[in-house]
Formats: sequence, structure tokens, C-alpha cells
Amino acid sequence: MSGFSIRLLGMLADGNFHSGQELADEFKVSRTTIWEGVRRLVALGVPIFSVRGHGYALVESIELLDLNKVRIALPDNYSYDLRIVDCLESTNITLASMAGDLEKGTVIAAEIQTAGRGRLGRVWLAAPGLSLTFSMLWRFESGIAALGGLSLAVGLACATALRELGCMNVNLKWPNDLVCGNEKLGGILIETHGDLQGPIDAIIGIGININVPEAWSKALGRKIANIYTSGTRPDRNRILATLLAKLTSALEEFEKNGFIGMKEAWRKMHIHENCLVSLSRDGKALIAGRVRGVSDEGALLVETNAGVVEVVSGDISLVGEEV
Repeated sequence: MSGFSIRLLGMLADGNFHSGQELADEFKVSRTTIWEGVRRLVALGVPIFSVRGHGYALVESIELLDLNKVRIALPDNYSYDLRIVDCLESTNITLASMAGDLEKGTVIAAEIQTAGRGRLGRVWLAAPGLSLTFSMLWRFESGIAALGGLSLAVGLACATALRELGCMNVNLKWPNDLVCGNEKLGGILIETHGDLQGPIDAIIGIGININVPEAWSKALGRKIANIYTSGTRPDRNRILATLLAKLTSALEEFEKNGFIGMKEAWRKMHIHENCLVSLSRDGKALIAGRVRGVSDEGALLVETNAGVVEVVSGDISLVGEEV
């Protein structure tokens, strides 16, 4: 059914009305099957008009991921394996299950994720054609100790790519969020597998909001940002290509020199730099103080009455602001 839903979405992608009969004839199915396919897309977060006498139409046109278009937009020297699929449980889970048979740099992007995940086991919502979800496998010969700051390096690469595309108000929130103002634009989930001393397979999952429905803000209980409402509208295939180019370049640099050479660039994009913040974990307060950058390994440096403290995990918010 998911494959059919993607094909149906492709027919509706132009933003024009298509009658149920027209769609049924195109796919050689019943109008009831078309209605069920539309209902499935709506349940996945795709905003679709249904008007008696006119048929079905997207609120606005979209562009589905296209492997050839992404490859054309990639630099000539990009040599890593890229795969685009219609539907899977999670790009991270799928890539991890196949990692032993895949080359370093392999990427899987999906139009639909049925069980996308964020940090700390949280659900990551993504709508077909309106979000961007993909994962990359990067194999490090060094052990886990050398990977400090990896999520920050990935975040910096993503923010740099989006600014290059015209999203100039994109910033970073420690440890691994992309934000516009105080609203979340994207997230990063890195999972590692292997021996402590190396080699280590890092599964780098990235989710970006392109033009997700406003209703999602109400469902999540917080405002969320979209690339298309940040002042620019690059197509999704170009966004993916630009992210992959910047990401692979950053990972190659990180592999050689770690996070230290990226630290100052990261600080300049950190939305909470020099701000008074509080940190919590699992809903419990940890410390409060003023942010004074990050360590060479990516730990947040917080100046408190007792001195500068290194924080390696937790949720950060401005003092008096809800996480």
C-alpha cells in the first residue's frame, strides 16, 4: 500500500485537481482504492483537498526525491553510494541492519518512515514530500573515544549547507538540533556500532522540515520551523545533494582532525552562546549557568558560581524557558 501511496502522491504532486475516476483509470484500480490511498497520505501528514465534483489536490505542489536529480546536483567528485526508497521503518534501523555489507558513505533516504526516531527515543515525524529524512553510514577506524563532538560536526555541516541554500537564519542548538529562532527545523540522531577500540560504524540520521503542516505544531505542543518559511524555497533534491556534499566533506575532515578545527565555527552558530541557560535530563534539573562555548570533544561549557562545568548530555533551554 505504501508503494501505491507514493505513486498516487506523484500524480498529485503538480498541485492540480485530479478526479477520483481519472486517478482510478490511471492506476487501474477502483475509486474506493483511490480514496483509501488519499486517506493514507492524509494520515501521514500530507495536506490534500477533497472537493466534490473536482477530486483531489495537494494544498501546494511538491517535488518527490529523484535519484538522478540528486546525483546531477552533487559535486563531480562525490563517490558514495546513494539509495532512495519509498517506505521503510527507519533509515537508521535499515542502514544499521545492512551495515556489514555496505561501503563507508552509503546513504539511504526515504519518502516515508513509519517509525522515525529522534533523541532519547522520541518520535520523529516526517511527511512524504514535505520533509527530508536520510541516514549515512560512516566507518571510523579509530575507537569510540575519538568521536567526541561528532554530532556537533554533523550539525555544523547541515547548518552550513542550508545557509548556502539561502536559509540564513538557521542556527544550532546544543547538542544536535537545527533551529530557526527558537523553533526546531531539524534533528540529528547518531548511533554507533562496533568495538570500543575500533572500527566503529556511525549511523548518522538526519531529519529536516521542508514544509510540514502547521497542525503538527499543535500536535507536538511547540512551534516548529520549515525551510520554506525561512525565506527560500530550494527543491528537495537540491537540498539533499547540498547536505550530502557538506556532510561528507565535514566527516572527512573530522576523521583526520576531530572536532577541534570546527569548534569556533560551531560556536558562531550556537543560539545559546553566552546566554544564561538551564540544563536538565529526563525532566530533572542538572545545573544553570552561562554558556561559554564547547570543549574540543563537544561538551557544553557552562560557567556557574562554582566554576566552568563540562556537560556531555542533557536538554538545554534559556533560564525561564520550557525545554
